Amino acid sequence: MYLKFIIIIIIFLFIEILLKVFFQRLLKYTKRFYTEETFRPKFNQQILEKFYKKSYSQELGWDNHLKNKENEKFLKKKGKKILTFGDSYVFGKFSDEKDKWQFHLNKKTNLKVLNYGVNNHGLDQSFLKIKSFNKYIKSNTVIIGFVPETILRITTCWKHFYEFGNIYAFKPRFSFDNKKLKLFKNPVDKNLNIKNLNKLVLSLKKQDPGYKLFFKDNLIKFPIIFLFFKDFNYFFRITLYVFLYRYFKVKNIKNKIINLIISRNIKLSHKFYKKKIKTNLIENILKKLKKECKKKKSDLIIVIFPQLYDLKFHSRKNYSDFFEEIAKKNNLNIIDLTYELERRDYRKFYLNDKFGGHFNKMGNKLVSDLIYIRLNR
Repeated sequence: MYLKFIIIIIIFLFIEILLKVFFQRLLKYTKRFYTEETFRPKFNQQILEKFYKKSYSQELGWDNHLKNKENEKFLKKKGKKILTFGDSYVFGKFSDEKDKWQFHLNKKTNLKVLNYGVNNHGLDQSFLKIKSFNKYIKSNTVIIGFVPETILRITTCWKHFYEFGNIYAFKPRFSFDNKKLKLFKNPVDKNLNIKNLNKLVLSLKKQDPGYKLFFKDNLIKFPIIFLFFKDFNYFFRITLYVFLYRYFKVKNIKNKIINLIISRNIKLSHKFYKKKIKTNLIENILKKLKKECKKKKSDLIIVIFPQLYDLKFHSRKNYSDFFEEIAKKNNLNIIDLTYELERRDYRKFYLNDKFGGHFNKMGNKLVSDLIYIRLNR
């Protein structure tokens, strides 16, 4: 009996040592694994300064300042408008201006449709941006759109916790405690130097929920064997892809790695909806937004934009059921594009890009058609 136990321990330790050596070697070629050593990344002063100059926003984390400026001349003109806020699916990433859904909606409604979408924004950031346009939304229509994955984005002040490697993306976040929304402001002040940035990330490790929810449970640490077999399919495939890229230079292998990581995040977001993790935060941000719009006599439309990978998994039902439930419960005007796309050959509406699949011209046309129908109800 004791001999068997000792043999099992020896085998376990042997496998553990092999995995440790294996991951140490793998970490030389990829940043796609979490370790205590990689938790605090090496910030680059030039990249940091470029970010401050081009995209930084104290209120939102980052913003599309160029697009905001383009919209100014139309924003101040009299007449009804449609103001659109959200993430890259609202901005229309990879689409020309004449192919974006706002362009088509403008043609249908003969109203000026202003695009305030920002790549990689979460619902929390879009909500704050709408509040900053408070005086302009009166008697106008406000459209807010976001991907279901926003449930991960709103959880943390630092995207590096779940979007590993996105180290400059700091942002504000909300919590919902004692039936109230509490704002945690963007932790990064403009021109914060790298020394203070390093101190900040150590404090976020203790204070930000993202570390525990995303980072901590994925650390490559003893016992590695448990982590490896807990998500064997992911670790096996990403290891294979890195190996093929490193030693055989297989074409398009980088895209496979990115797609694998996106798929994992999509599945995780679906799990959050199922387990009701941060769903109360989404619901209460939308309730608060509805209240703000009602005060301004503004119509609010909420659009759920599924990413291509959302539609590939049956677990998409988790978020669709949630949004249907809160729409009925709170009388929210929600358009979940999932229902319209899943009964069609949905691949025809997406670009074959490497960031989760954004809408092509046909997809954007469908979005404008569905929003136009809802506007005319």
